[in-house]
Amino acid sequence: MMTMLRRGVQVAGRALLVLLMLAVPVTEAWAAASVTGMQLVSSARSGRTTFDYTYRITVLNGAPALDNAVAKVTSSAAATQVLQSEVSLGLLAANATVTSAGTFTIRQDRTVPFNAAALVWVVTGTPVSANVSVPNVVGLTQAAASTAITNAGLSVGAVTQASSNTVAAGSVISQNPAAGASVVPGTAVALVVSTGPANVSVPNVVGLTQAAASTAITNAGLSVGAVTQASSNTVAAGSVISQNPAAGASVVPGTAVALVVSTGPANVSVPQCGGADAGGGEHGDHECRAERGSGDAGQQQHSGCGQRDQPEPGCGSQRGAGGGCRGGGGGWCRVRRWRWWCPRGQPT
Repeated sequence: MMTMLRRGVQVAGRALLVLLMLAVPVTEAWAAASVTGMQLVSSARSGRTTFDYTYRITVLNGAPALDNAVAKVTSSAAATQVLQSEVSLGLLAANATVTSAGTFTIRQDRTVPFNAAALVWVVTGTPVSANVSVPNVVGLTQAAASTAITNAGLSVGAVTQASSNTVAAGSVISQNPAAGASVVPGTAVALVVSTGPANVSVPNVVGLTQAAASTAITNAGLSVGAVTQASSNTVAAGSVISQNPAAGASVVPGTAVALVVSTGPANVSVPQCGGADAGGGEHGDHECRAERGSGDAGQQQHSGCGQRDQPEPGCGSQRGAGGGCRGGGGGWCRVRRWRWWCPRGQPT
């Protein structure tokens, strides 16, 4: 007799599991919301012939959305006792399928066949307007925009990035749907988030005047950096010899571009004659000297002779333009606008 009873309980238990998995709702508070499935979480023997079964449920909602939704189950069968009847569902978006985090529990006498129709589900909640208005999130940080979207009963859609000269990096440039659009709850709002200003290309200013180069640099969204000068035999004075960064470099806006500006050709040294070079130089004393006593009118120098601002060592003090040489060491001497070669003495 006991063996037959145990076999009957086992068969009834297997039948209960199958029937619970296939059970469908009979009554609903909202025709669009229904319990479509149950997932067994645990089972435990509670008596000689009774077992407790704990389940999660799957709910399919239509429209409208339901806030603070709750599914409640009752049983009309004496052999099926509901221990935990309510399952909290929170916000049920329109046209959404959700699986509950909460559970319900029934106690079944497995000596009695389970009747699926004995479980009656009722889903209740606060209806949400069929459509909601999309919030304006342009200019907000991505995190703040996401919070505003979800608080409106919507979802964050695709997030892409783009450069912007006006919107700070990390903030929203644009959204879709646009702010104020009327959409169904749960609609995805796509965002375009700024990466900051785009890089700019450094203009070529080599060869331009300093003023023109400065204008080209500032027009490109850059700034003029340090300006130094250098001589050049090929670039006209006042024009740019070189720049740094080089032309074509990709840099962030506001980068300083340093310039090197030409001062024109460099000065060159004029060959000198007389003094130590007079004896063996290209222009010796025979070609460069002025004759004693010849006076200003007759004093000339060779076209290749150098000029010195100060008298050579060994020359006497400057005197009149017609002065000559007196005893002493040789060398070039300047007397007013003339230079004198004194091979054996100093000017008188």
